[in-house]
Amino acid sequence: MCYTLPKPAAAPKSAPASAIDDVTHLTSLERLFRTAFDTVVQEDGWATLASMGSAPRKLDPAFDPRTYGHTQLLQLVKAYPKLIEVNEDASKGGSVHYVRMKSKNKKAAQPPARMSV
Repeated sequence: MCYTLPKPAAAPKSAPASAIDDVTHLTSLERLFRTAFDTVVQEDGWATLASMGSAPRKLDPAFDPRTYGHTQLLQLVKAYPKLIEVNEDASKGGSVHYVRMKSKNKKAAQPPARMSV
């Protein structure tokens, strides 16, 4: 007698993440970025993207922008303009990116007024 094994059921297609998962994902990313930023922020309130790139990895060795759908950290931070402000400085022969966390309040934090002497 010959038995045939039933074909395995097709694996269900992965459903898109629910709104709850998206919020949880964003909340954990925001928490990670804010903690990382606080460790590398300079006196002027900005941090270099390079320093921001190493800080999350120190806090969470598994951190990888690809987890969030981006191949580079710059792409990831630019994908969240309500969370992170990006500024590029090309004046020193190369391109240096600076980042600053936006305020949790609805109003963005204003830069301090500069006094002229």
